[in-house]
Amino acid sequence: MVQVTIHENVWQNLVSVARRRNKRPETSAVEVLRDFIKRQADEELLFESYRAARRSKIPLAKTEELIRQHRKREKKA
Repeated sequence: MVQVTIHENVWQNLVSVARRRNKRPETSAVEVLRDFIKRQADEELLFESYRAARRSKIPLAKTEELIRQHRKREKKA
């Protein structure tokens, strides 16, 4: 297992939050790190989607309309 050094004031804040939620501070720390990693992955995906959309030759308004039409067809099927 890897050990991480956390500044005392940050740790005390984490301990306070964990107590309010009836959790161990270590469990809360792991949850925070997992959430951070997940959010980073989501942001990377959004950024890549944005880049792909900018490279597309289809204007954004047209793309949105095509998506709406597709969703309507899916509902009818």
